Amino acid sequence: MRTGEDMDESRLSMSTPDAEGTSCTKDTEEGRACAAASPSEAQSTPAPTHEAPTRLVPCAVKIEETDGAERIASLWLAWLPGMLMPHRLAARMAPMRLRRLVPFHVLSVVALAAALLLAVDTLGYSYAPWTQVLGRASKDCEDFVSSVATDRWGWLGLLVCVAGCEAAVAALALVVAAWGARDEPWRRSFRNAWRAVWIALPAAIPMILAPTVLGHELARLASQRDRNAIYQRIQWPTAPDPPKLPPMNPQGRPEWREFQEAFARYTQEMHAAEEEYNRQYEEWLSEALWFQRHHEETTAAMFFLAGAMFIVQLLRTVAAPRLTPAIARPGMCEFCGYNLATIPMESRCPECGAPVLASLGEDVRPGSPWEHRTELGRCRAWATSCLMAILHPGKLGRLIRATVRPTGLLPFLTVHAAVILPVAALSVFCTIAWQAPGNVSEDELVTIATVGVCFGLFCGALSVLASTFMAHVVGVILGMSLKRNLMPAAMQMGVYLMGYVVLWATAGAAWTSLTIAMLTKEAFRDFARSLGDAGSYGELYALIFWATPNVAAFVLYVSLLVRGTSAARYANR
Repeated sequence: MRTGEDMDESRLSMSTPDAEGTSCTKDTEEGRACAAASPSEAQSTPAPTHEAPTRLVPCAVKIEETDGAERIASLWLAWLPGMLMPHRLAARMAPMRLRRLVPFHVLSVVALAAALLLAVDTLGYSYAPWTQVLGRASKDCEDFVSSVATDRWGWLGLLVCVAGCEAAVAALALVVAAWGARDEPWRRSFRNAWRAVWIALPAAIPMILAPTVLGHELARLASQRDRNAIYQRIQWPTAPDPPKLPPMNPQGRPEWREFQEAFARYTQEMHAAEEEYNRQYEEWLSEALWFQRHHEETTAAMFFLAGAMFIVQLLRTVAAPRLTPAIARPGMCEFCGYNLATIPMESRCPECGAPVLASLGEDVRPGSPWEHRTELGRCRAWATSCLMAILHPGKLGRLIRATVRPTGLLPFLTVHAAVILPVAALSVFCTIAWQAPGNVSEDELVTIATVGVCFGLFCGALSVLASTFMAHVVGVILGMSLKRNLMPAAMQMGVYLMGYVVLWATAGAAWTSLTIAMLTKEAFRDFARSLGDAGSYGELYALIFWATPNVAAFVLYVSLLVRGTSAARYANR
């Protein structure tokens, strides 16, 4: 298998599937060798009728002809660039069967587990030197191996962990399968998503190690500066001596009054000493850089940012170019699904009376407005696509093409997900402001901002994964009666509905802040008391108050997605 930089992305090449469902290009040296090696298969296989891929897919026969040692060595060499460019690696490994990637997957899981263990030990001993951290990680690995080898329940626990990891991989493949789906059987789309998750796992290793290493260095520098400040810069104030306790039962005697007065003076002097120390510490802290003062918040934000970047990388890997054998489908009526194979173009559909040209004409399904952003302009194409998805989903569904994947879907999706970040962060800030009114210090403000950013990244990533999953569900359910994969059409509708998701997130954030504010003011408890239940169901009423508009918004989202996908269920393109 080739792993070099010999793939020319700017060329267009027609490819034909071989006897085993793999592919080889005809306009390259490997493609000519592939055709010469299997002339009977090439002659018996009809040429595909779908559009040519925009990237050159390498020949898979070279993988089949190599022996086991060379194939495994090529997988090991492909593993390292897969950490940085998994989408390129997925395009090269698209012809490979899933079982041949098992060694690659095993190495990825072992390396990922080692990276997670190192991250846990590094964050647990963030102020320790690297030698101590690495020694601790090595000791944990030895303890784990020895426990598995000696304990009779160790193998069972290991099998449970492996089964849980593989179940998580399969669940993630189900979530993102619609993003890389084509006009193909469902199992092929799921297998492609499963392969993509396997290939994208090494990309999570640098995204785990980079924030870990940077966070450890920030914590170590902050700890070293703290020690220098404590022993060199900050002067400890002189603490007063505590007064001596008088003899037993001194109440009412002059000694007891003297002791109380002395203890009051001692308390005031201790309070003054603490204020002096805090003043010196705050003065020293103000001179430090912001990442030294808030290294924990910085590390947490980097981890959430790395998680969002991994999801984007995973989507790119799932959507990597690959050849899909063309499925022979007769021309159908766009309005009722009647078979128009023998009907002249000038006639009408015998079932619904719609013109045949309205279903099989060249101008049918020109694509969404976003696909014509070069002619319309990006802003106009974006606004038209979003408004049509919300106001006229059926009309937009009759424009999209279900058998061709348009370009520019990932930027359209990620930009809307990025807009959700400040919305969620502002909701967190408003919620905390309602609960803790008054002056907020700089450190507390940074902490609140970090929590808001992390929550915004989480909500943005969740919106992306939820959109792909709902497209999967709707595409499978609507395609069951037609025995057709409608996930590509549902995924396009899900992408164009991201404008609705942003509006939903904005209104939901405001509604959540209002609900928490009313809950803080005990408005729901007062409402519950007015109904005669003594306020015991105040939290339940708050949950109902918050969930009702959100459930209605979710139902509306699903209905828009279903209406748009239904309009594309008889698409001939």
